[in-house]
Amino acid sequence: MKIINYYLKNNDCYKLAKKITPKGIILHSVGCSQEEPTVFCKSFDKPNLQKCVHAFVGAGVVYQTLPLDYKAWHCGLGSRGSYNSSHIGIEMCEPNTIKYTSSNSFIDIDPIRSKAFIAGTLNTAIEYIVYLCNILSIDPSKSGSILSHHEAYLQGYATNHSDPEHLLNYAGISMDTIRQRIIHSHKNNINMDKNINVFDKTDDKIKCKEQDYKNYLSDQIKKAKDKFDLYINDEYKDADMINVDGFVYVRLRDMTGKYIGVDFDKQKNIITLSTKAK
Repeated sequence: MKIINYYLKNNDCYKLAKKITPKGIILHSVGCSQEEPTVFCKSFDKPNLQKCVHAFVGAGVVYQTLPLDYKAWHCGLGSRGSYNSSHIGIEMCEPNTIKYTSSNSFIDIDPIRSKAFIAGTLNTAIEYIVYLCNILSIDPSKSGSILSHHEAYLQGYATNHSDPEHLLNYAGISMDTIRQRIIHSHKNNINMDKNINVFDKTDDKIKCKEQDYKNYLSDQIKKAKDKFDLYINDEYKDADMINVDGFVYVRLRDMTGKYIGVDFDKQKNIITLSTKAK
């Protein structure tokens, strides 16, 4: 994972520079079909914009847009107050293969690609959140420390938004599962500060342009040989990742022996997955 410091110095929130001591992290999704973090970096880097977040997350890369001890304007005001004063706000990018029909509904023109992108971006978000918990001394197992925008709204500390659950639910993922993965990784020091590189946007090693980001993603996918965390039947497992047409998948044969049965009917060309008893 690469973390690129791309501070929004023209945004009024950055200029105000109000300090906070982060107590937790709120996960958002951008609410539009845009995969490129730099698009949001550029559109947010201007005055008279009453919103700002700490980071935008893509697949394999995070653009950090505010110092982590700055108050961001990411969740708004709820009936009981605002988590802006206590929580880091990060936005996940969304696949360009979904088309919104309302604020929280969409149609998907390529479900396989969309869900693969969601999974890849979410994996990066989880790795980044574990990293934040480490450097900011945030306990992810503490109630209220890791929330979605929607959950913050239900608690009375954010505006009425449904993100990112509208996207996660579609991909078959829950915030509880995300929290379990974060807690597990943090507790067991998984990927903590490992393979994490931090750059400034002016660093010669990284240029904040859309094509550079695409090239970086392509390189990362080709090199994808790391282990992938799986949460199966309430237990964590490992499996190798492979690249298929530019997307990273878990090999089906790695499911065998992990409480998942894999059968292949060669005649009908059908793969069947089944849950096996422990």
